[in-house]
Amino acid sequence: MSNEEGRAEEDLHPDVAELYIMMDKLGEGTYGTVTRARPRDNPHEEVAIKRIRLLHEDGVPAVALREIALLKSLNHENVIRLLDVCNSWSSIYLVFECLDMDLRAYLKRFGRLEGSALRRSTQRHPSNGVAQAFEKGGGLAV
Repeated sequence: MSNEEGRAEEDLHPDVAELYIMMDKLGEGTYGTVTRARPRDNPHEEVAIKRIRLLHEDGVPAVALREIALLKSLNHENVIRLLDVCNSWSSIYLVFECLDMDLRAYLKRFGRLEGSALRRSTQRHPSNGVAQAFEKGGGLAV
């Protein structure tokens, strides 16, 4: 294990360290780092854990609160599932189902969703998913 991985393990919230075996880093963005992990009680499953560092003077970023609220309210086959949320004084951990690729990689590989493919994906569950988010007064940041 490298020093960087060792530091990451030490910084983990106890619940996250007890529940998950951290694996490789999947990506990093403005608000957090995403790491592939395996639940200790089901080592054949994989999850993606997004760690959002908290700035003490600002508290929890509004974008993180919106993401959590929106994902908890959605139930659609085309929207990633938020499985759990853990928090500590320095970070929030969002535990997601682990997918093969993100939206950017999907679009790069398969191209734009157009016409009937896009209509089919949004019409399958008209009462769920993204339409539901807009009805609740939210918007989507992609």
